[in-house]
Amino acid sequence: MNPLEKIIKVCDLTMAYGSRTIMEDLNFSINKGEIFIILGGSGCGKSTLLKHLIGLYEPHKGEILIRDKSIVTADVEEKQQIMKSFGVLYQSGALFGSLTLAENILVVLEHTDLTDAEKSKVVEEKLEIVELKGYEEFYPSEISGGMKKRAGLARAMALNPDLLFFDEPSAGLDPISSANLDKTILKLKNELGTTMVIVTHELDSIYSIADKVLFLDKETKTMCDLGHPEELRKNSKNDFVRRFLNRDGMLRQEN
Repeated sequence: MNPLEKIIKVCDLTMAYGSRTIMEDLNFSINKGEIFIILGGSGCGKSTLLKHLIGLYEPHKGEILIRDKSIVTADVEEKQQIMKSFGVLYQSGALFGSLTLAENILVVLEHTDLTDAEKSKVVEEKLEIVELKGYEEFYPSEISGGMKKRAGLARAMALNPDLLFFDEPSAGLDPISSANLDKTILKLKNELGTTMVIVTHELDSIYSIADKVLFLDKETKTMCDLGHPEELRKNSKNDFVRRFLNRDGMLRQEN
């Protein structure tokens, strides 16, 4: 497999709420096996971009291709097939509180052709990947915040996607739990070759896991830089990018 294969292509994307433009003229691609971070100032549209990439929002203009298939112009059936090909971990973990961790994963497997034994094997394998083996019968209320995030990740992986999206995965976690989540993310990349797109503002995490970061600029309403975080920290021509990555006058990021 060509390591530079582009799994996502964004072309001339404009995002808007009614007549209010959020971002315009976004052009970038994400390579297979890459950990790609979306960054920017408060209210610039980071989570909005993520929701466009996973097909929840319709672009005002432009194209989004996932494995060379348009998620914008696809009909309902085609769009469903594209969306089944990736997993999403939301900020809260989005687990069903009335279901055990095993049952949360089984929900995703309901409409597959797997036997009950095969489904149980998937549950065991996914929980083992995120280091939660033995917690199958625990309820979300019985585990820590970091464990909930990892359980949500196990559920997002249930159908074996090679593409995952994360919205603020470290939000609300203590430094140790956040570091453990980063460790799991790197494990997915190194052992499974998973491509990951992540909205986050946690600098320690960014420097630990990112292959590439995309900066959105609220003032100009477009992307202002793209590259490896260390390279941008030292050499970006954009003052905000350098200050952000050097923690110099950085404003707390919000969605």
